Amino acid sequence: FIPVPPSSPTTNLSTPPHYNITTRATVRSMIRFAANSLFSIRPSLPPRLLSSRPALGQRLFQSSAKRNGPIKAGDIRVGNVLDLPPLARVTSVEKVKPGKGGAFATVTLQTLDTSKKKLNKRFRTDEKVEKVSLGVEEKYQVLYVADGIECMNLETFDQMTVDSTLLSETELNFCLDGVEIGLQSYNGEIVNVVLPKGVEINIQETEPQPNGATAKQGAFKSSVLANGARCMVPPFLETGDLIEVDPRTGEYMNRVSKS
Repeated sequence: FIPVPPSSPTTNLSTPPHYNITTRATVRSMIRFAANSLFSIRPSLPPRLLSSRPALGQRLFQSSAKRNGPIKAGDIRVGNVLDLPPLARVTSVEKVKPGKGGAFATVTLQTLDTSKKKLNKRFRTDEKVEKVSLGVEEKYQVLYVADGIECMNLETFDQMTVDSTLLSETELNFCLDGVEIGLQSYNGEIVNVVLPKGVEINIQETEPQPNGATAKQGAFKSSVLANGARCMVPPFLETGDLIEVDPRTGEYMNRVSKS
């Protein structure tokens, strides 16, 4: 038994006090409006693209360099960015140890400004230089290489062309279709392409294995890879084998197991 308030003899028992039909209709309308607003945001895009983060270009333009501190010139590697000044990316390094005197490193660099000037520097191996790190952005996939590197962002699917002079000749030769790369920027401009540690590629042509030769004996043989580059490989490898190569040096790393 539910008592009816004496002041409202005709009150509907299913309707709480101060909550009439008009109020319920208003609440329903508010809920419906909120739901429509929530689910009508770019419905043609996948849910993972409905992000409130800024676009890739904005993130690239906002990124800045970070100093790692001084390193010894003997530890300089291809791809490092040094603050000489100006900021410059290392494209080649040659270590020399003469018969007399101390060892030194001959370094070729390319400035990160719009001039893209080539620099040749010579450092003592124990000399300190300032190394700078540039933030790596989302991964891109290489579509093809022509006048530039045409690539696609793996998150937004946006396509862009990257200046191919950012890579050395060897690196560009191993910037193969389908390879994932990273992009680095400074002052709103892409200034560096980060290649993977290893790139998989087939042997197109190689010599037969010498009798009695083994990899432990260091008897590597010459081969031609699918991109036309020459590479020294272990004697047990054959034409058609899939191997992993360091894209910075073009040197053999290991054999890729057949699945």
